[in-house]
Amino acid sequence: MASACRNARPMSQQTVEIKYVSPDSHRMMQSFSDKVEYYRKRLSGKDSENAFHALIEFGAAATAQLVAHFRQEPDEQVRGAIVDIVAQCRDRPTIGFFSEALEDPSPEVWNAAIDALVSLGTDSARSVLQASGDKEEVRDSGQRSGFCELVKEAILQIPETE
Repeated sequence: MASACRNARPMSQQTVEIKYVSPDSHRMMQSFSDKVEYYRKRLSGKDSENAFHALIEFGAAATAQLVAHFRQEPDEQVRGAIVDIVAQCRDRPTIGFFSEALEDPSPEVWNAAIDALVSLGTDSARSVLQASGDKEEVRDSGQRSGFCELVKEAILQIPETE
């Protein structure tokens, strides 16, 4: 013990490492919900790509919060990004959300929902697409031109199971 003390540096010569903690990194240490909100707000900014990937990394745990924000989000690009993020979870309970997103007036959003349902590839996903296509044919809305054709193509991409 005495030799260790003899070899120790005097306090004035010891190196102290000081780490800078930016306000952004402080926010990262908050609750999971705060983290999701932090990145969700950045989906429309210059850091949108990083935010997109961070939210994907959170996985299914962030789905409910993202779906709630989808319903309030005025920016169609952010709504489309949320659909894409939720689709990465490949979680069957999200089929209802994708069905809701199919009703969105923005082609960016309903295209993302169609892609998500095709990637799920389940009978339930096919049923949602068929019901949405049937409903749209009755509606015959010019605002959503091309929707029915895309839905028909999407349905063909999902293999039927028996």
